[in-house]
Amino acid sequence: MLEKNLKSNALIYELYNTKNDQDLLDIIDTPSFIEPNIILLALNGIDPKHFQFLETKKTISILQHIPVIVLVTNHDQSVVHKAYELGANTVFEKEKFQNSGLELTETIINYWYRIAYLPK
Repeated sequence: MLEKNLKSNALIYELYNTKNDQDLLDIIDTPSFIEPNIILLALNGIDPKHFQFLETKKTISILQHIPVIVLVTNHDQSVVHKAYELGANTVFEKEKFQNSGLELTETIINYWYRIAYLPK
């Protein structure tokens, strides 16, 4: 759905979908890897392994300056605090956008591509 919404906003993008840290590392090591402008990270629950990407990102120099938007399944403050502590730049609660993936996409685009300055 995110990909469809990005197309409808006429953005040029490269979308990588990874299931875990190793998938990410494998993609980064390919010659066709294009550095992303933002990273969307969906955290499902409070399992510590779900935060592993934020820890791993700190050790990968080409990703360190890229903002991370974290999507959480609930508004558990411990999850929100942990995400920010580990380097998340924004945390969104998925339920607030449950009825409209388009609204979530537009919110991300409006803030991160029209208001904020992203590293190039």
